[in-house]
Amino acid sequence: MLWIQGGAFVQLFNPNYNGSGLITSSGMEVIVVTFNYRVGPYGFLASSDLEREGNLNIGLHDQRTAMRWVVNHISQFGGDPKKITLFGTSVGGGSVLLQTLAYNGKPPPEDTGLWRAGIAAASFIPPIRRISDLDYQYRDLLTRTGCRNLSCLRRLESNSIQAANIGTPFPGQLSVPLFPYGPVIDRKLFSNTASAMLTAGEYARDKPLIIGSSHTEGTIFVPQANSTSSIFSFLQTQYPDLTKTDLKKANDLYLGVPTTIPGSTIPQSPLYYRLAKLYGDIGFSCPVLEFSTTFSNAGLAAYEFRDAISDPIEVAAGYGTPHTWEVQPVPISFRHFTSPN
Repeated sequence: MLWIQGGAFVQLFNPNYNGSGLITSSGMEVIVVTFNYRVGPYGFLASSDLEREGNLNIGLHDQRTAMRWVVNHISQFGGDPKKITLFGTSVGGGSVLLQTLAYNGKPPPEDTGLWRAGIAAASFIPPIRRISDLDYQYRDLLTRTGCRNLSCLRRLESNSIQAANIGTPFPGQLSVPLFPYGPVIDRKLFSNTASAMLTAGEYARDKPLIIGSSHTEGTIFVPQANSTSSIFSFLQTQYPDLTKTDLKKANDLYLGVPTTIPGSTIPQSPLYYRLAKLYGDIGFSCPVLEFSTTFSNAGLAAYEFRDAISDPIEVAAGYGTPHTWEVQPVPISFRHFTSPN
């Protein structure tokens, strides 16, 4: 089992993930492998300069490098290189799904057979944008570091890069998005957006998948909301391509969202749960549904779950079953489903 940690491609959220619970629950029948990959400007900077070099979507290529390492070396640890399962949560789960799209589902010969199956839990799937959409991050980084080109950036110490790694709004927006970095269309890993590739059938057909979402994905991310204008402002900050018509239609669809959830002891603003539901569906639940439905309709072995396991502390805090909550009970569930009883 090869763990892909989350962090929305802006940070590494589980760099010390401990897989011992999974190993114990399996009856010592699995090996858990973890690794780091580049994120933020180190892994997802995009520009025409990087495109000319072939150095786009580096963080996702790092993941594939880790897969190759496991294929080449896991037998020395008692593992089977033909039985590698990718698994992760948040953008780690999203990465599993993005890797099904890599190379239109037809990787080059040296990359075939890197993994057999995948588990994508509480998946966050950032939009696959055009290079021009994210080029502003590259230009801002050059300005903040006093550099004029890539060669200059590469000569800098990492602390200089990090000091200049400051979030900036999408062009035309006033606020910084939660997760500004992400994959781009590079005509190599990705020929188009995820939706377009799914519609065109450009995805791997040989990967059994378990795909899931938490019941209230958006609650830990969104601010308090007292008006529809605050809802529109937050959503457009994250997704600047949304038009006023898009925003109004989305809001109208969610007018019936309750102002509280059963068991919550902390009062929230009147429209907090509406915004949480909107953002949770846009960024998490609906993309998951799109992937699982596409795969299922194509006759692939894809299974979707909805995690609604309640924890009294999370419920009382008003979060419901929040994003990535499934990580906590996974070893228990694994033991249950693999038990001979």
